[in-house]
Amino acid sequence: MNTPHNGVSRPERQVFAGELASSCRRLAVPSELSSARKAPIHQRTVWLWPSIRRRLVTRSTGKRFALCYHFGMSKHAANKRRASLIATTLTVLFTLTANTQAHASEQPHNLSWLTQAEQWLDQQAQQRYDNAEVNSAILPLDPRLRLKPCSDPAFHLPQANLRGRVSLKVVCRDAAATWSIFLPAQISLTAQAATTRQAMSRGAVLSASDVVVQQRDVTHERNGWLAPQQATGLALKRPLPAGSLLSNSVLEPAVLVKRGDDVVLRSNRGGITIEAEGVALAAGAAGEPIRIRNERSNRVVRGWVAAAGVVATEPP
Repeated sequence: MNTPHNGVSRPERQVFAGELASSCRRLAVPSELSSARKAPIHQRTVWLWPSIRRRLVTRSTGKRFALCYHFGMSKHAANKRRASLIATTLTVLFTLTANTQAHASEQPHNLSWLTQAEQWLDQQAQQRYDNAEVNSAILPLDPRLRLKPCSDPAFHLPQANLRGRVSLKVVCRDAAATWSIFLPAQISLTAQAATTRQAMSRGAVLSASDVVVQQRDVTHERNGWLAPQQATGLALKRPLPAGSLLSNSVLEPAVLVKRGDDVVLRSNRGGITIEAEGVALAAGAAGEPIRIRNERSNRVVRGWVAAAGVVATEPP
């Protein structure tokens, strides 16, 4: 019956014991193989916890190692050897882990050009987004990477995007160290942006009391953002809940004159303002040209919307 021992079935224990015995034979370590095959399983192998045992390998060449131990021992000796082997294994594993972490923590790169790369990204993004706070960071590099120090790096962004995840090309122009590499980087943007104070319906014209300024992460806002003074006086294209970011994609010029509205047709000539009554033949927002029918002469003239209910005969 294949009764599990420490979470490992008997066939697995036998296979593992055979692998260790084979490894020890290759390494010319005495193992009393003939008696080991006849001995009970607890006398043939010194068992470890499965999580540790799985990390052991059965060779000692290169960077790998094997723990070979004698077979055919008594149960008492096996228990003592088990404790000794566990302590040895933990020591080896902790040493390997510490060495790996120490090796990974070494800085094989000249940090000066990495700092220059982040500063260059900041400058490029700040020039494009002058109304936002820019924070650039080079993402962690592969610790196996080995680059010679560089005193004359050149930077280039293959893509036009200057926010979010980007790839920065660095070329070293030193005569003694000519190399190039693509670095992963992250550019984050935060800005004081206009948002809705409360839920608003489609077509609503924003006033100063409808807009509130919030510090927002606008890194992924592809439609941009607006300052409060830019949003005031515009109308919503669709309903928005409270706290929504305001951008040109959700706003449009407010319609100040609707078709069929009675309007004042205003004309300035030589410093004299002349007004006449008219009827709008089309709707229009501020600055848009529309046709007006003069009520007195019944003539149709062209005008530009100046304010609600007011149309000027001269363009703004």
